[in-house]
Amino acid sequence: VYLPQVNEQIAVHAVEGHPNSRGGQEVILVVEDEEGVRQLIRDLLEESGYTILIAKNGQEALSICANYKGNIDLVLTDVVMPEMGGPELAGHLKAQYPTLKVLFTSGYTNHAIVRNGELESGASFIQKPFTMTNLIRKVREVLNGDSKALSVRFAT
Repeated sequence: VYLPQVNEQIAVHAVEGHPNSRGGQEVILVVEDEEGVRQLIRDLLEESGYTILIAKNGQEALSICANYKGNIDLVLTDVVMPEMGGPELAGHLKAQYPTLKVLFTSGYTNHAIVRNGELESGASFIQKPFTMTNLIRKVREVLNGDSKALSVRFAT
């Protein structure tokens, strides 16, 4: 490897985060059946300033929503889980809270999930594995995406 010597000053520019990757103060319910993935998502989102509620399956998520006294701004759920998958969970929640924002995640591609009928075309989706930057960016995009959708207050 040949690296030529440079005698001139090199300007260094600081990078101030990634576009659209700023964190927030919103509350996110993470529904994921794999413990390691669940913990990773929690750590990444908490590091970005979000308050995280955790459920290991759809039934637990419904219970959290029924008992939570604050606002939940987003549900981030795995598509394929035992007993109740993400789309079924979202259906239950959206029937009760029509403005609730949902972000689906899966190890399968978006195309495969839509083709198999597990997810509606146009649903917010991020494929596993994802980077911290991509997750934070996608969460922010979904949270900012629909100006008519508001946070949903649970357990009034």
